[in-house]
Amino acid sequence: MQENLPPELPLPARQLPVRPVAVRRIAIPDAAPPYDDERPPGDPAAREPQPDEAAEAQPEQDDPEPPAWPSQFAQVLAETLAGARPAQQLRPWTTEQTRQRIRQLGPMLATGQRPRVRRIMTSAPAPDVLEMTAVVGFGSRVRVLALRLERAEEARQHWRCTAIESA
Repeated sequence: MQENLPPELPLPARQLPVRPVAVRRIAIPDAAPPYDDERPPGDPAAREPQPDEAAEAQPEQDDPEPPAWPSQFAQVLAETLAGARPAQQLRPWTTEQTRQRIRQLGPMLATGQRPRVRRIMTSAPAPDVLEMTAVVGFGSRVRVLALRLERAEEARQHWRCTAIESA
């Protein structure tokens, strides 16, 4: 009686010694598109406007915000949501409704690691309104925060966060 045995595998040929492979670091370019206020060199939109064009293209602003302000606010907010910063520090820049929402989101986003803002996108749908989307790393999770900031009526130079959502 013949048994059903698997076919024999051929013996490997003489094995060659394993040589270590050199490891080298290479720079990988950032694949993300530029931020709204960044333009790559040579981009026609990056050229400086002529003096008469600049006057027509840009309406005068009472209080131009520094470009870093939205990302600084997003970082402080992310640290507050992660539990690394007391919520009281945001009080001057938030409404009561927003502070309530921060209290709701905090337990869901709490982490032992410091959150990192990865990307900020802003738009101005109306005068005195800034809508901001922030991509934030909370430990091993990445979340998106959607914020609405409005200029306070009592002090036109002061911005206040009036709404916040997370996904």
